[in-house]
Parts: sequence; C-alpha cells; structure tokens
Amino acid sequence: MIDINKRQLVALAKEQIEKSLSLLKSAVEKRKKDFKEAPSARDTWSDTTRSQTEGLISGLNEEIKRKEKILSLFNGLDMEPSSVVKPGSLVEVQDGDEIDIYLLVPSGGNTVDINDKIKVQLVSMGSVIASALYGHKVGDKVEVKLPVAVKKMEILSLS
Repeated sequence: MIDINKRQLVALAKEQIEKSLSLLKSAVEKRKKDFKEAPSARDTWSDTTRSQTEGLISGLNEEIKRKEKILSLFNGLDMEPSSVVKPGSLVEVQDGDEIDIYLLVPSGGNTVDINDKIKVQLVSMGSVIASALYGHKVGDKVEVKLPVAVKKMEILSLS
C-alpha cells in the first residue's frame, strides 16, 4: 500500500523541475555572455562557432519553455482521490516480483526519489504505461505493450 503523501510528492517533483529550470537559465545566460564577449570572426571565433552557439542557446531556450509548461501543468493537477486511474493518480502496481509506483502527469517524465527505497516514476499521460493504466481500478490486471516486451501489471493501490 502506498504510504506517500501525494501533495508532498508533487511539491518535491515541482522543486526538482524548478532546480532544473534554474540550471538551464544559468546556462543560457552564461552562453549569451560568452557570445557577447567573444572576439569577432576575424580574430578567433568562426562564423560556424557563432552559429553553433546560437543553436545551443536556442535549444536551451526550447527546453526552458518545455519545463515551464510542465511546471504550469503540475499546478492544475487533480489531487483528489479517485476510484479509477486518471491524470494526477498515484498508482502502485505489481509487475511480477517488482512493485512500481507511478504518478500520472499531463506532460513530461522523471523519477522522484522519496528516500533510499522509494522511487516514484512520473509518467506522461501520452506514455504507453499511463495509457494502459488509464481508467482502471484497484485489482485490475493490465497489459502494457512495450517495444521489447509485454508487462503484466496488477494495480495494488490508487490515490
């Protein structure tokens, strides 16, 4: 049975995303500063290097936008208990001898370490696992068709 406070879990996941955002934003600022302070193409920086740096900055900015969107979706996550798996559900499943815990989130994916023994996988509603679990209830057996295998899981608990 899951002994995890879902609100605390979501807060911890949001904190991890915010830290990641902060690191990305710092990296963008550093790259922009380096770019502005770089010598002209005639000195040492080639046009190719400038183009690559601009591409890197652009890619980092796209990742920042993606993470900001994920963070905003977390704010709208339904925290109320439900009898069926839906976005915001915290689901404990048994897959053979393994017990896995998933938090179904609108977008993104990650793993949140609760402690040394408990890890919660954040799975996007668009993922194969979330799609297979969606709408099921405790006691249901679900098959998840992965590219390399079929996982057979039983839903043990849901919050």
